[in-house]
Amino acid sequence: GGKHTPSSISHPRLVEIAMAIVQLKTGETMTQEEVVEFCRNAGLAKYKWPEKVVFADVPRSLTGKVEKPKLREKYCA
Repeated sequence: GGKHTPSSISHPRLVEIAMAIVQLKTGETMTQEEVVEFCRNAGLAKYKWPEKVVFADVPRSLTGKVEKPKLREKYCA
């Protein structure tokens, strides 16, 4: 279990591909396949399933909101 942030990244042949940035709870583990399975079981359309999964700390503002510009700068540049 943990928190996840959907995003997209540029792709050389495609316009964008789906990406998930996942912050796991301390002591938890998860694979990319398990993240995709979670998306499938949640009923997400297949084109929304992440082709890339990054396990990392997700930066948050003082109010607890995900700082998406920082994520894009780090992972989508």
